[in-house]
Amino acid sequence: MVINATNNWWGTDNPQIGSEIQFINSPEGIVDYSAPATAPQRAPILTSLSVTEPVFSPNGDGVKDVTTLLGTLTASADWTVTVSNSSGGVAKLFNGTGPAISATWNGTNTIGQVVSDGDYLFVVTAAAQGVNSQPGMQRVRVDTNPPVVTVPGDITVEATAVLTTVPLGTASAVDPEDGPLTPTASPTGPFGMGVNQVTWTATDAAGNPGQAIQTVTVQDATPPQLTVPNKTLVEIILQFQTQIQTLTKRVEELESQISKNSRNSSKPPSSDGLAKPPNPKSLRKTCNQKLMLEGQILCNDGFDATGSASPDKPCQSMQQ
Repeated sequence: MVINATNNWWGTDNPQIGSEIQFINSPEGIVDYSAPATAPQRAPILTSLSVTEPVFSPNGDGVKDVTTLLGTLTASADWTVTVSNSSGGVAKLFNGTGPAISATWNGTNTIGQVVSDGDYLFVVTAAAQGVNSQPGMQRVRVDTNPPVVTVPGDITVEATAVLTTVPLGTASAVDPEDGPLTPTASPTGPFGMGVNQVTWTATDAAGNPGQAIQTVTVQDATPPQLTVPNKTLVEIILQFQTQIQTLTKRVEELESQISKNSRNSSKPPSSDGLAKPPNPKSLRKTCNQKLMLEGQILCNDGFDATGSASPDKPCQSMQQ
């Protein structure tokens, strides 16, 4: 049997047998001390380790679908991250090199299947120049079950305005992992006429939303009310009668003003407008008597100065 002591630090980069390497009661061939290290070998130290989501839900809804393990080493090293289930079985492996550790897990196992809900353990190991670090561990939980939300009963109310304020009541929620939660409602009102749906939502630590619907119906079943002034029927009739008399008198005055023009009133001709009044009839009467006045014979229309009927001949005056 040969003991492997290669790449070992002997206190110098050129160890010598009998000085740095000594054999006591043992043959030299029992130890392989070839290829000594040129400097002291120190294991990398894990200075920080955390996860972005201690509880996540790999259900593809875009909310907390993955979690990322982040760590820092004191020196560059080859590191390995092993994801183990509660039974110790390996669910996923990640490998990398460098002083920074980063491993993003989407909740699938080594063959691409989504793992079952439950607790999982990240185990980090690192090695540099054949020296292993102390392992680091970080626990996460996979949770794809949404909370169960219980809402108040449906509501039917009478409208009080175009939009009506309605007290919705209080909803409750319980999550299998997180316990009791407080749901929120949307919308909260006021509500218009008809059937309105209110969605109550509660979200657990893994980002799973639980929802339930409450219905709010706003109706108008109350007939309108007619408000009559505080007057008796007789008072109302007398009031209408007075108004009718006043309007009748006003119409008569307007008709009288419209019928007047320059022929039958003192209105000037310019007030007649485009309407032409009918020609007036002559007020002179036919007469066959001779009128004597200061030596002149006067005649009426249609007779000459001698008193003879002559409709076409104008009347002439005569001297005695």
